Amino acid sequence: MRGWGVVPLVVWLAGPGAAVADEPKKLSLNAVGDQDIQVTNGISLARDCVARSGPRVGIIEAPKHGKLTERPVDMFPTYKADNPRFPCNERRIKGVGAYYKAKPGFRGNDRFRFALVYYDGTAEFYTVDIKVW
Repeated sequence: MRGWGVVPLVVWLAGPGAAVADEPKKLSLNAVGDQDIQVTNGISLARDCVARSGPRVGIIEAPKHGKLTERPVDMFPTYKADNPRFPCNERRIKGVGAYYKAKPGFRGNDRFRFALVYYDGTAEFYTVDIKVW
């Protein structure tokens, strides 16, 4: 699918107004063989629940024993009650998912770092440790 490949992070954070998160979110996951697993997902919504472009997955440190990709997902948002987008939680919205897949035959530990970069230049950073069984 054209336009949904993983992009280098530098392309997305080079512009003015780019924000950096204080601490990356740390995830510890398990995978079975070379099956795809969804690492996380994200959406960008206007107050009226219309999806904006993005987010995009930007790789900071690629996995050594697998591949990180992004692809479109349908999801329900999980905004807190005090967020003006809380009513959007009842609607399925198009977003993006970050997926990991180990190299065929690999068993062991892998690690990677990436960011979900939103349309306004803000980003959520992730450090992922994954055990492949």
